[in-house]
Amino acid sequence: MNGGGRGRSRTEGKGQCGDPDDSQGADAGKGKGKGGTGVASLGVDFNLLVLLAVLAVLSAVALGRGGTELLADGLTGGASLLLRFALVITISFLVAGLAEKLVPREWVEAALGDEAGLRGILLATAAGAITPAGPFVSMPIAATMLRSGAGSGAVVAFVTSWSVLALHRFVAWEVPILGLRFALIRYAASLLLPVIAGLLVRALSRS
Repeated sequence: MNGGGRGRSRTEGKGQCGDPDDSQGADAGKGKGKGGTGVASLGVDFNLLVLLAVLAVLSAVALGRGGTELLADGLTGGASLLLRFALVITISFLVAGLAEKLVPREWVEAALGDEAGLRGILLATAAGAITPAGPFVSMPIAATMLRSGAGSGAVVAFVTSWSVLALHRFVAWEVPILGLRFALIRYAASLLLPVIAGLLVRALSRS
């Protein structure tokens, strides 16, 4: 009886204490998890640091060339741009966030994913051509497409189409300023560029 009790107590003691190697492995795993999170957050912080460094360099150049007056003029101009476009940028990202949640991912993958092929690239090209306004609208839409499962070729086709085929710029700027004939020639010459770019990126991403 006593021998059985001693055996049970030894077994229970080992279960409570556990293997030191196992505990060290678990701690190491936790450390790796924390390290991974730190690396992920470092990417965002690095971008901020780069922008701050550029701001510091430009501020130093402005001080060297024109003193505090030139520096103040530059910072004031930047602040006015921020006030001018802050509302548009905020609304654009809110719209993009809602669209990402409301549009089914399965539909985006089926219509614009890598498996959609040329059809998806053509659809993205058409969407880019009719997307209004500037990059404050088109860039959030492109980011939403990427996060929702669209293929890289379709997203490149969308951005390229918005850059060279946007109908609102064609009507409001190119025709009145460049003339109808030249604007039509330029537009026709650019029609295939988004499709070519999308197919090229799709091929590179598959290789």
